[in-house]
Amino acid sequence: LPIYQQIILTDYSIEACAVYIKQKFNIENIPDKFLTYIHQTTNGNPFFIYEIVTFLIKNNQLNIDKKPEELLSNLDLSLLDKPESLQNLITTRLDKLNETEKLICKIASVIGNSFNIDLLTHIFPAQLSEQKLINKLKVLIANDLIAPLKQNREYVFRNNLIQEVAYST
Repeated sequence: LPIYQQIILTDYSIEACAVYIKQKFNIENIPDKFLTYIHQTTNGNPFFIYEIVTFLIKNNQLNIDKKPEELLSNLDLSLLDKPESLQNLITTRLDKLNETEKLICKIASVIGNSFNIDLLTHIFPAQLSEQKLINKLKVLIANDLIAPLKQNREYVFRNNLIQEVAYST
C-alpha cells in the first residue's frame, strides 16, 4: 500500500480562496466579482476550486496570461455553462479523452485507486504495447487525472473522486 499522510481540509473562506487561486494559478489582482462567483460555486472546497478554475482556463474562458484587467475578458459569468457539480467537471474532463485513454481510466478505476502498469497491461482488452500504454498514461498525468507513485510502474488517481467517476462512466 502507498504511504500517505491524511490531511483534513476545511472549506476555504473567500479570503483563503483568493490566496489559493493566487498561489496555485499565479493570478494576481483577482476581480471581486470572479472571486465571489468561484467561492459561491465551490462552497470553498479546495478541490472544486482547482477543478473549476482549471476548467475555465482549458476552455479559454479565463485568460491567466493577460493583464489583471483583461483576466476575464472572455468570461461572461451570466452565460457561463458551468458544470453543476464536481462530478460533472470530472466527467467533462474524461469525455475529452480519446477512447483508448477513457478505457485505460475505466480499467484502472476497477483495479482501484492505485494500480500497477503490469496488471493494467495484462487485463487491457486491446492489443497495446507497453510503450503505447505508458504514453497514454503520460496523457492522463498531463490531464491531472493520475500521478506516478515513487514505486516504479505504480500510478494513483489524483483524487478518489476521479477514480469513482471513471468507474461509473
